[in-house]
Amino acid sequence: MKLYFALSSGEDNKQVFQILPEANILASYFYFKSDSRLSQLKEINVLNTKRFILDSGAYSAYTLGKKINILDYINFIKENKVRQYANLDKIGDPKGTAKNYEIMKKEGLNPKPVFHMGESFKYLEPMLESKYIALGGMVGGINLESWLDEVFNFIYKKTNKIKIHGFGMTNTQLVCKFPWHSVDSTSWLSPVAFGRFSKWDKVRNKFKVIQTDEFLSLNNFSYDNKMPAEIRNFLLQSQVKEYAKFSNFVNNKHNNTNFNYLTAQQKLF
Repeated sequence: MKLYFALSSGEDNKQVFQILPEANILASYFYFKSDSRLSQLKEINVLNTKRFILDSGAYSAYTLGKKINILDYINFIKENKVRQYANLDKIGDPKGTAKNYEIMKKEGLNPKPVFHMGESFKYLEPMLESKYIALGGMVGGINLESWLDEVFNFIYKKTNKIKIHGFGMTNTQLVCKFPWHSVDSTSWLSPVAFGRFSKWDKVRNKFKVIQTDEFLSLNNFSYDNKMPAEIRNFLLQSQVKEYAKFSNFVNNKHNNTNFNYLTAQQKLF
């Protein structure tokens, strides 16, 4: 499983890039379409690599009452030769999402279709022709595990060749339970964004969350008012390492898990 570190909408991503020189990165078109943000992505030379996924940022735009022009999105992908990118989804409008997918295909692109929690499975069926499906709308979702059971079983009844990405999915139990190809999350930014540091507990195989100030104190760091850059970098570097431990654990877990139960269930239908 590949873990993609989702970038924030903040202005200081250059520091993040310095911390994550070889990491998998996900960025939102909605936030990174500007020349200044785009230059940050170009600086680390990831746009045309498998290490990078471009998300449309449709949900962010929706929450802010903004709209994304699909032709602008298409041109951005073509002009910057982005290798991996998601379909421009329409929040709450699966028909509109499917229409955007067809528009992008007609433009010679190969977007990753996005299926949202709560949508009818009739919209998932056509996506099985793709090699890669992204699942979205899961953050804060009720009965998420039950829904994922349905989704993975629905897909694996048809084929086990599709790679599945989870937007915003770092729930340790659910990441381990299902054969994700990749997931992404902004949770690694929590030490500086929300004052919470997640330390991987290899005994319990789960994250132990402590306050950022407590973690800094344990490492002989302290500050008075505004957090200095060196402390911020230390926090992010440390958090990235903890998520790397989590990613390694998941990969070992997946390598020793038989997911044939997903394909075996087709016998029940």
